[in-house]
Amino acid sequence: MKTAVMTLNNRIRLNGDNIRSLEAIWLEKYLVKFLSRKVDFLSRKIVFEKSIDNYYDLASIDNINDYEEIILHNYNLNFFGGTIDDYTVKTIKLLNQFNGRIYYLITDPKLYFQSIADSLLERLKVNKINFAGDRISVDDLIQFKKVEEKFIAIFTGRDYEYFLSKQKPTYSLQHGYNIPLFEFMFINKPIKANNNVEKQFDLCYYGNNRGGYRTKVLKSIFSNSTLKTNVIGFNLEMPNNICDSYIDNNVLNDYIQRSVGSIVIGDKEHENNWITARFFENINNNLVSFIYNSYDSNKVLYKSEFLKEYVYFSTSQKILSTLKLIEKDPIFYQQILTEQKRELEQFNYLKL
Repeated sequence: MKTAVMTLNNRIRLNGDNIRSLEAIWLEKYLVKFLSRKVDFLSRKIVFEKSIDNYYDLASIDNINDYEEIILHNYNLNFFGGTIDDYTVKTIKLLNQFNGRIYYLITDPKLYFQSIADSLLERLKVNKINFAGDRISVDDLIQFKKVEEKFIAIFTGRDYEYFLSKQKPTYSLQHGYNIPLFEFMFINKPIKANNNVEKQFDLCYYGNNRGGYRTKVLKSIFSNSTLKTNVIGFNLEMPNNICDSYIDNNVLNDYIQRSVGSIVIGDKEHENNWITARFFENINNNLVSFIYNSYDSNKVLYKSEFLKEYVYFSTSQKILSTLKLIEKDPIFYQQILTEQKRELEQFNYLKL
């Protein structure tokens, strides 16, 4: 089956420098390996992607029905300068012509489905969008709303109905199937851990500042002045913390391996349903992967009672307690790393 992977208002990048790029790369690998799909990417083809044979500039696509299915990588609704750009216009018109199934890939609980058609029609009512002549019409948007209502969800969490119960989507998409994308990506993505790297920090965290609940928990942990901490990607504004600006994903591992451990935490929407990349990355980088209790309150991620006792935490004091044992006993430290790797080899989140 011939599949097109697209997005509505963001360029698909395949250089592996951030998590969305990695999601797209490993989605293709999953579709080819397990679902026998032939995958093309349709997006804005810029410098890096010019060398990729199955990456096509969207502007060059005349017959979208050369494909049998389309997968849309989840997206934010952004209309910079109050204008719909040519890329979004072209995508809407192609999808209006498409006769096959359209799937919506949900990789982040903060990026639940929102209707672009509804958003644009509402903006049109209050004159907050520039349609720039005849590039797209109200009829195009009304037709696209009907197309959106037939989108089918591909879910990368565990329980789609549970996810919907925690969201306020425009309307619920029909559930198609689940894929363990992050599990597949990080179990198969090679990371060369440097076992001889000098440990400069007790604890690190890396990523974007998502604010709200997650940042509040991070501040409660990293405010402990006893911990030597490192945040990569944003400034947590803690006096005892060393902050590094955004690091390209291709060299990120060299930075995080300077720490003994890192923490696994999510937004409220992740808890007990959605495993994040951090869980896998920590283990592959030979870090102690400290898991915030409410992230996995039933402790299903690990079967090992030893790990359940020492790596789950609700306060920084619990982390400190484990770190003190690590400092005193190298065998204890090695046991944590070894058992984490063993668990990862047997891991299947969808069967938990």
